[in-house]
Amino acid sequence: RKDLPSAYESNCHQTLHGTEVITCDIGDPKGAQRIVLIGDSHATHWFPTFEEMARKRSIYFQGIAKSSCLFSLEPIQNTALKRAYTECTEWSKNVVAWLARERPDVVLVSQSPAYSPASLQGMAAAWAQVVKMGLDLRAIRATPWMPLEPSKCLVKSPSWAADCVPARSSAFKPDPHLAVAGKLKIDTLDFTKYFCDAQHCPVVIGGVLVYRDAHHITATFARTLSDAMGEQISFKATDRASLRAK
Repeated sequence: RKDLPSAYESNCHQTLHGTEVITCDIGDPKGAQRIVLIGDSHATHWFPTFEEMARKRSIYFQGIAKSSCLFSLEPIQNTALKRAYTECTEWSKNVVAWLARERPDVVLVSQSPAYSPASLQGMAAAWAQVVKMGLDLRAIRATPWMPLEPSKCLVKSPSWAADCVPARSSAFKPDPHLAVAGKLKIDTLDFTKYFCDAQHCPVVIGGVLVYRDAHHITATFARTLSDAMGEQISFKATDRASLRAK
């Protein structure tokens, strides 16, 4: 549970009540490629991946995330606040304005799949604004959402290698990213094969605990995916179109 991204310690992950765009800056500001990742805590759990990438590649990464906030131009409800999450809407508008000024090379979005399907319209509107700017926007498919608490299962079960391995069919929530990305014809980065085989999604891979709770990955496991992330980002939309044509 303590295997967290450094963003929380450095206070560059925006809180519930904040609306300012705060960036977690990683790598060389003069790097060959400037990458921005937007979202909620499901974006932040990817930040260590880019910390590792920056050790190997000439990139400048800026993470922009806010607690429990969907990047959306319409209000969502927040259960903790027990009201419309107006701070999230304001933050999203500020992010759109920030992107218009900064114009990074690649813009990624990663968010929890647990938001209401009613939020799709506001989410699509925010993404459409980024597309309209001519920026290279891509979505990251949601990572598994375990039907068990991985750390508790490991502690309680002497045969955890068999007991703490949920079926792949039970490890994913419906992902709104896929619907919106399809509608706007945006590429989706999919890392499912690194979390699951054809049938199961283990909680330990390569000797590394994958999850710090049921749906956030550990910083250690996130770092192991740096090469895979680099490859998918380098694989341009034009390359995908050419591949499909063949």
